[in-house]
Amino acid sequence: MRIKVLVIGDVMLDAYHYGRTDRISPEAPIPVFKQEKVEYFLGGAANLASNLSGLGCEVSLWCPYYDEQDMNYMIFNSLLKMKKISKIKTESFCNDFPIKHRFVDLRNKTQVGLRWDLEGNSFYNSLSNKDFKIDYFVETNAVIFSDYCKKTLDDKEFIRNIMDVCDENNINTFLDSRRDDLSLFYTEPGVIDYFKPNLKEYDKYIKQRKDILFPKILRTESESGMTLLEDNKNYDEPKIKFHIDATSEGIVDPTGAGDTALAAFVYGITAGINIYKSVEFSNYLSGISCSHKRTYSVNKNDVEEACKKLEIKL
Repeated sequence: MRIKVLVIGDVMLDAYHYGRTDRISPEAPIPVFKQEKVEYFLGGAANLASNLSGLGCEVSLWCPYYDEQDMNYMIFNSLLKMKKISKIKTESFCNDFPIKHRFVDLRNKTQVGLRWDLEGNSFYNSLSNKDFKIDYFVETNAVIFSDYCKKTLDDKEFIRNIMDVCDENNINTFLDSRRDDLSLFYTEPGVIDYFKPNLKEYDKYIKQRKDILFPKILRTESESGMTLLEDNKNYDEPKIKFHIDATSEGIVDPTGAGDTALAAFVYGITAGINIYKSVEFSNYLSGISCSHKRTYSVNKNDVEEACKKLEIKL
């Protein structure tokens, strides 16, 4: 089954600089970093799209447009092409492409010594109804809002239009948001089908649930695993349906594991796998992601391993 997914949200580039700090600067008592190599990875909503592509999905990425001459944007586009991710061209434009630099001493490859983020108001712009086209939803099986609270998903009318189209066409909607106020994504009668918070984000939801209710919640709990909950207005609090313990023996690097978890869960639900097996699938693949250094996107071999281990037939 070919699954078509539309990912909407904040994008960025992750850069890992590897080098050595063998001496102290004569100008100040600080180490001098001598770079030997650099690696680039898709970040934010683009990492989610990368994981979906690795699962075999046909993925479209909906995000602001940037200056084609921006070097970071050129690297970003080349990575999208490598991952076979299509990009929707929008009217919303930004000048500078956001990038997060991480500096790693080669003597201790698992530890990031410094992170330097290049982002700000000029790096993000909100998508709006001028970017909206019904054609984007043709034959789409799932829509995901990947909200890093960077401005891309700030327009409620734009989100409402998307929710209405999904509601009318029975397209499953998924939300991963770091936003304090989740009312932006609560647009009755269309309601987000699945919400994926971590523990901190779940606490934010609980504080707002008298005004906002998401029917199904996949709560990721780091080394403790995942819990699926259901919620409606008749419940005093969300009800736990089941919990699955983490499969990874240890976390090497959790960067991007939440994107892997959501991508695998979306794939499972959309492919018609029952919800328990979909959570198992998500949990297993996010464990694989955590066992790798740096941002990691799952691939065909990871999927085959998970299906064999969990006895899932795709």
